[in-house]
Amino acid sequence: MTDKAPALLEVAVIGAGFSGICAGIKLRQAGITDFTLLEQAEDIGGVWHWNTYPDVAVDIPVWGYSFSFERNPNWEYAYARGHEIKAYADRCVDKYGVRPHVRLNTEVVRAAWDDAGHFWRLDTTQGPVHARFIIISYGGLGRPKYPDIEGLDSFKGPVIHSARWDHTLDMQGQRVGVIGTGSSAVQIIPATAEIAEQVHVFQRTPIWVLPKPDFPLPRLLRFGYRMLPFLMFIPRWIAVFWLEVFYNAVFRYKIPASVKMLESVIMSALRRGVPDPVTRAKLTPNYRMACKFPSMSSTYYKTFARENVNLVTTDIAAITETGVQTVDGDHHEIDMLVLATGFETLDATNLPRFKTTGRGGQDLRELILADRKGQYEGLTLPKMPNNFTVPGLYAMTGSFFVTIESSVDHVVRCILEARRRQATAVEIKAEPFATYVQEMIGRQYKTLFYRSNCERTHSWYFDENGDVPLFRPTSTAEAAWRVRHSPLEDYTFRSLGDAALEDAALGDTGTDLRDRSAS
Repeated sequence: MTDKAPALLEVAVIGAGFSGICAGIKLRQAGITDFTLLEQAEDIGGVWHWNTYPDVAVDIPVWGYSFSFERNPNWEYAYARGHEIKAYADRCVDKYGVRPHVRLNTEVVRAAWDDAGHFWRLDTTQGPVHARFIIISYGGLGRPKYPDIEGLDSFKGPVIHSARWDHTLDMQGQRVGVIGTGSSAVQIIPATAEIAEQVHVFQRTPIWVLPKPDFPLPRLLRFGYRMLPFLMFIPRWIAVFWLEVFYNAVFRYKIPASVKMLESVIMSALRRGVPDPVTRAKLTPNYRMACKFPSMSSTYYKTFARENVNLVTTDIAAITETGVQTVDGDHHEIDMLVLATGFETLDATNLPRFKTTGRGGQDLRELILADRKGQYEGLTLPKMPNNFTVPGLYAMTGSFFVTIESSVDHVVRCILEARRRQATAVEIKAEPFATYVQEMIGRQYKTLFYRSNCERTHSWYFDENGDVPLFRPTSTAEAAWRVRHSPLEDYTFRSLGDAALEDAALGDTGTDLRDRSAS
């Protein structure tokens, strides 16, 4: 006697962060209701569920960090705190009827395409799930990256990763070591210095930190937004416009005046905040702004002028039972260790985390890693029918929410077209895929990343090929238009009633892109 196969869903969305939430909302709005959101955590929210460290907040004006169709009048700060963002995610899930579709504590451990039945078999920690289409939206900032440092497991005190904060631990009167100076550390270090007895900050690469023009939003303003919702259109598009100007002036075209102006603002803040010239020199980057993710804080630099904060720039040799040993022989005694060491953004373990096998037994991770990384319109690959990543490689532009909204619109368009054609398999053809990736690789060489000594930064932007496949080297407007209007003729639509198609008819993905990029 065999177990009964699970019912075939039309769509399975993997991940319930904002990308997955967006997919759920737009699927329902399109009349696609036979779907589920599979979330490995015990709650929705993605990065805003996992990241609850002290002073966690967004790094962009909050009006630009929300859905265009769900503007929020209740933000308390111009740069919203983590709990506000999590509350906004909950509001969207409930208001748009997505909550009943969510399956929590359900981690996907394997995905395999069934070419005989034209559906995906998902093995999860809560049993099998079968779905015609899958949307992978687990995000790149969800899986903590732990440093490969000798002796890390030997430390006798608490070890906390910034993305898995332990609120039961009290830092009051403790000697705390912080490894890392990225965006999370920029928020954690000032908050920790306020309560800890001593803070040792272990810095490998200094970071550019813009002053953060944060302020509480007056109750009267919030009341006005609730009474006259159309007024929220103004700050939203101001924020989106600012993000687009920043992205294009700094990242895409590296307009010298704009980069120099922002660097001057940062250096001025550094001089005011850190009077000691030796410490100031250690905090000064030797690369152009934006090679690494630029953060924002009006307290970070000032923290290093405190007597209880020690900046260590010597490389770490090992972690001991009681502290951190640097290569110069110094031993820094600590009681607690904080790892602000980022996420497995472009690591093989995050592309995706689970084994995904497509048409002809092709492994998704091997397919991506075998050549220059890329996904058609930042969404999909040949030999991966009915499989979309939101956001995928070469998808991100200035606005995260504009990116995911337009990406999901593309996926929904493909699903609705498959319905119209009575097709059961949708797969990008090899030629438009290769053309798109080649274009992105060629256009990225005109961006800041390749003209600013970025190789010195240890930035998680770069993959092993020296590419920056996280970002799409186009304007947000161009990207949104192309993703929403790209020709569906670039896809092959098949149905179970069709005769089996040979790989040659579908297009071979063996084209080598390594020598086809623009110089």
